[in-house]
Amino acid sequence: FWRSSLISLGLLAKQADELRDAEFVQHQEQFSTSAKLRNAMAEKLALAIQANGADQIIAWLKVPPVDVAAFATRIEALRGQRALLEHAAAIPELDEVVQHSTTVRLAMESGELLSYLQIAPYWHSFLHFGSKSRTSKILKQYGLPLSEANAQKLAASIERERARRSLYEVLSHMPVAASTLLPEGVTQLLAMSKRIESLICLFVPEEREKDLLEELRKWITPEHLPELAERFRRSASHAERLEAFFVVLEGNSLFSDCYRQNLRKLGVVLVELLPSMNDLLRDFGTLESLLRMNWLISGLPVELGSAVRKILVDIESPGQWHTTLLKCILEKQISRTLQSMPELHRVDSQYYSSSFERYRTLKIAKQNAVKQATQALWFTRQQQRLLATTGSRLNGVGAELRRRLFLRGTKAMRLRQVVGAGANIEGGDPLFDVCPVWMASPETVAQIFPRTPIFDVLIFDEASQCRLEEALPVLTRAERVVIGGDPKQLPPTRFFETAVATTADAVDASDEQGWFEVQQRDIEDLLSASLNLEIEQSFLDVHYRSRNADLISFSNDNFYDGRLQPIPAHPSNRAKIPPLRLKHVAGVYEEQTNRREAEEVITIVRELLASERPPSIGIACFNLYQRDLISELLSGAAESDSEFAERYQTALKRSGAATFEGLFVKNLESVQGDERDHIIISTTYGPDRKGKFRRNFGPLNRMGGGRRLNVLITRAREAVHLVTSIPRTEYLSPKVIPVGQTPNGAFLLFSYLGFAERLAQLYADARLDGVPVVTDPIVNVRPTRTPSIQVPPLAEHLRNKLKYSSDVYWGNEGFCIDIAVQHPYQPENVTVGVICDGTRYDKTDDAIEWDVFRTEVLESQGWQLIRSFSPAIFRDFEDIMRQIRELHNKIVATDLMAISAQSGAVQ
Repeated sequence: FWRSSLISLGLLAKQADELRDAEFVQHQEQFSTSAKLRNAMAEKLALAIQANGADQIIAWLKVPPVDVAAFATRIEALRGQRALLEHAAAIPELDEVVQHSTTVRLAMESGELLSYLQIAPYWHSFLHFGSKSRTSKILKQYGLPLSEANAQKLAASIERERARRSLYEVLSHMPVAASTLLPEGVTQLLAMSKRIESLICLFVPEEREKDLLEELRKWITPEHLPELAERFRRSASHAERLEAFFVVLEGNSLFSDCYRQNLRKLGVVLVELLPSMNDLLRDFGTLESLLRMNWLISGLPVELGSAVRKILVDIESPGQWHTTLLKCILEKQISRTLQSMPELHRVDSQYYSSSFERYRTLKIAKQNAVKQATQALWFTRQQQRLLATTGSRLNGVGAELRRRLFLRGTKAMRLRQVVGAGANIEGGDPLFDVCPVWMASPETVAQIFPRTPIFDVLIFDEASQCRLEEALPVLTRAERVVIGGDPKQLPPTRFFETAVATTADAVDASDEQGWFEVQQRDIEDLLSASLNLEIEQSFLDVHYRSRNADLISFSNDNFYDGRLQPIPAHPSNRAKIPPLRLKHVAGVYEEQTNRREAEEVITIVRELLASERPPSIGIACFNLYQRDLISELLSGAAESDSEFAERYQTALKRSGAATFEGLFVKNLESVQGDERDHIIISTTYGPDRKGKFRRNFGPLNRMGGGRRLNVLITRAREAVHLVTSIPRTEYLSPKVIPVGQTPNGAFLLFSYLGFAERLAQLYADARLDGVPVVTDPIVNVRPTRTPSIQVPPLAEHLRNKLKYSSDVYWGNEGFCIDIAVQHPYQPENVTVGVICDGTRYDKTDDAIEWDVFRTEVLESQGWQLIRSFSPAIFRDFEDIMRQIRELHNKIVATDLMAISAQSGAVQ
C-alpha cells in the first residue's frame, strides 16, 4: 500500500511537471470537463458573440443566474406570440390604426370579435343582436362594414399587435439594458428576440454545463472574450490528457473521494500543488495517524465532520470550538433550506426594489383606471337612461326628470316631492343615476327619502355623535351600512332637548352649563350600539394629523392601548422645542371663569399671529363662560390695536386645502371634528380668591369625561399650548386608581399635565446636554414588540467592521427602520436606513401592501433605504455591506459639500 502510494505521488508530480506550461493551467480551466461539452460551449459562445457583441456578453455575465433564468422563463412563455408574429401576414391598413389603441381597448375589442366569430358561421347568428351590434361598432371605428371576413381581419391585426406589445414589454425589462434603443417594429423585435435567445442558450445551460458557465463567469475578460471560444476548443484536448491523470489518482486509496472531487470541481492548478506534494513525500511516514483521523471523521455526519475538520485545521483556542461547531451546523442547515425551497433563490434586493417600483406604478395606474371606469359607467348609465338613441336629445325619461328638477313657480316641487315622484319609475329613479352620491344629516335622510333600500351603501361619519334613535330610521334606506367613528370621542348631545328636564339631575342644574352637563349623560350613540353587535370591524391604526409623535403619544397610551402608529419624522427634522407647551399662570377661578388664563391666551395668539408664517389657530376651554370671556378679550384687543385687528381678521377667515381653517374659540363639547396647526387650551379651573382648590371639573368628573379630554388634546397638527392654573401639587402626586377601575377625566387631566412637564424636561435636557461626542461606535437597541434575529448581529457587524454607530428598531412598530446608521459628523442625524426582510407589523391584513405603504411614507420623510433579505445576505453578505458603505459615503460626502458651500457663502 505504501509503495503504491509513493508511485502514485511520483506520477502525480510527473504529470503536473509535464503540464506546467499548458495553456489551460494559465487560465485555471476545469480539468474534468469532457471535450464534447467544451466544444458545445465554444459554439454557443461564438454564436452569442457574433449576434450580440462582446459588451453584451460581459454585461450579461454580471447578472445573477436566478434573474437570467426568470427572464428566460418569460421569453419562453411568449413562444406562441413570436410564432404568430413570424407567420401571420401583416395588414398594413389596419395595423397602423390598431397601434394607436390602448391595451385595455384592444383586449375588450378582441374579446368582442372572438365572441362574434364563434357564432358568425351558424344560421342562427342573426339572432345575436347584441354581439352583432357591438361588433359592428368596433368595425365601424376602423372603417369596415360588418362581415365575418372583416371581423377575422381585424381580430388577426389586433392579436398581432397584442403579441407585439407583449414581446416589447418583456424585452423592455431585460436584466441588461439593450445596446441600442429598443425597436418597436415587428421585424426588429423578432430579430432582437433571436439574438437574446443565443444569450439565454449560453447563460441558462443544462445541468452538466453549469461548471463550464461558472468557469466562463470567473475568467472572462473583455480583452480575451473574442478568442475565448477558440481557447475552449483547444482546452478539449487538455481535458482528455487530464482524464488519464485522474485515473492514477482514483486508483489509489491514499486520496479520499472528497479530495479527488474537490480537485475536479475547484480546478486547482497542479503546479501550485507541487510544494505540498514534496512535503507529503518527505513526511510520508507520519501519515498513518492522520489517515486514521480522516477515517474517523468520515464516519461523522456531514455537518459535524466539516466542523471538526475546520477546528483541527484553523482553530487554536478551545474557547472557539463551540461557536465554530454551531456556525458550521447552522450554515449547512441554512444551505439545505435554501436548496429545498427554490422560491428563496429569487429573493434579492434588486429584484424586490424593481418589484416595489412596478407595484407603485401599477397601483397608480389601477387607481386612474378605476376612476375612469367608474366615470364611464355612470356616464354610460346616464346616456342610456336619459338620451334618445340618436344621442342628441333627451328621451321621455330624461325630459320628465328635467321637468321635475327645473319646474318653477307655484308648481315647483320640494326635494322630498322630487324623490317621491320618481319612486315608481321602471328601472329605478334616473335621479340617482345623475346624482349617485348624496350627503345629508340623518334628519334630512329620514324626511326626504322613502323607507326602502334605494341606496347601495349608507355611510355614517362621526357615528359617536349620532344618537341611536336618529340613526335607526335611516338604516332602512340602504342595502349595506358602513359606520365610521371613534368610541373614544364625544357622545351625542341633547343640550337643546328641554323635554328631558324632569330628570333628578335637573334640580342641580341652575345655569346653562349645568343643563348641558346633565343632559349630556346616559345617551346611547350609533357607534356604541353597533360595537355590541357581531359586525365586521376595521381599525384605522395610522395617525395622520399630528406632525410630531409626542402630540399623540399620551392619547395613544391612555385611550388606544398603543395601537396608533403616528408617522415618525426624519431625525434631521426633529423638533427643538416640545410640541406640548405648558404655561402656569396662577389665575383665580371665580364665577366659572379664569381671567388670567384668558389674558395669557390672548398673549399667545398675538405671538403666533405676529410670526412670519402665522399658523391656523384654535382655542378651547372647559366651559361656555370661559369661551365667552376669551372671545370678549380678543375683540377688545382688536379694537385697541389696529395691526393686531388686521391679522386677527385674516386668521378668522383663513382657508386651507379645500377646508375652512379660521380661528375659533369653543368650549370642550363643541370642538370635536376641528383641527388646527396650533391649539390653545385653557383648563380654566384653579384656586379661588382664598387659595382653595376644588376638584370639581364639571363634565370631566362624569361618565365619559375621558372621552371629552381625548377630543380636546388631539386637535393639533403642530403644537398644543396648555394654559393652566391648577397647582402643581395637585397633579404631580395623583391618587392611585384601583386595578380594574377606569380613570375618570379629572385623573387623566392631571396625568396630561404631568406628561407635559416631563416632555418639556426631556427636550430641555436634550438642549443642555447637546449631542454626546462618541469616540467608539455604539449600537443602541430600542425596545420593540417584534424583534428580528437578523437585525442586531447585522448592526454589530456594521460597528465592528465599518465603525458605524446605529439605532436598532428606530421609529414605531408600523414604521420601523431596523437599522438607522448615524451620521458621523451630525450625530443627531442619520444617513442610511436598513430594512431587513419584510414588515413584521402584525396588525395589517396585507403585509405587502403595508410594506409598500411604509416604504413610501419613510421615503417621503427623507429616508434613503436599503433592503436586505436573509437569503441574499447568506448568499452574498459582502454585497450588502458594500451597498450600505457606498450609500453612507455618498450621503456624507454630499453633506460635507453642502456645509462647505454654505460656509463659503457666509464668508
